[in-house]
Amino acid sequence: MRRRAVCVAGLRCARLGRSNLPTGAGARIESGRASRTLHGYQFKGVMMLTKILSAGALALTVASPAWAEIVVTDAYARSTMPGAPTGAAFMVIGNTGETDDRLVEVLSDVAERVELHTHRAEGDGVVRMVHVEEGIVIPAGGQHALQRGGDHVMMMGLTRDLKQGDTFALTLVFENAGERKIEVPVDLKRVADHSGMAHD
Repeated sequence: MRRRAVCVAGLRCARLGRSNLPTGAGARIESGRASRTLHGYQFKGVMMLTKILSAGALALTVASPAWAEIVVTDAYARSTMPGAPTGAAFMVIGNTGETDDRLVEVLSDVAERVELHTHRAEGDGVVRMVHVEEGIVIPAGGQHALQRGGDHVMMMGLTRDLKQGDTFALTLVFENAGERKIEVPVDLKRVADHSGMAHD
């Protein structure tokens, strides 16, 4: 009878607009249920976010190409004569990656301006060196030689003499592989035949 009286009193209180929130042990039970429900939602949210991030990482892994791996060998530099304002650097650039790359720029503090150049035949035995503005392609799984009589790095306005046995830093900038810094030795004994050659 007492329990029914309490329930009836509680019902009346609710109908009269008074608080019908549980108190005491009942309030603790309801609070515990709410806490477990909230924690359950939080756990499900964390699991869902983890799945989304994992799926995104997998998609990036599948979609990303195998970027070029650049290997530079046999680098050396020379100038035409002591005190000359210009010099050139040569090397072999290998690409062990699965996609072509492109050498787009070369940087160095050994000269005021550094450019990629190549040779172009203009007839009558004249070969002119010209700026390769579009860069030089390094094929996937292959290599490209920067060599005398072909593509090379041209250094104009040398800030110091290129002396036999010296070294200086070059930064090669690739379209995909980014920057590669190398040390270039000066080897004036590798003299090229520049007869009939002009420069822009």
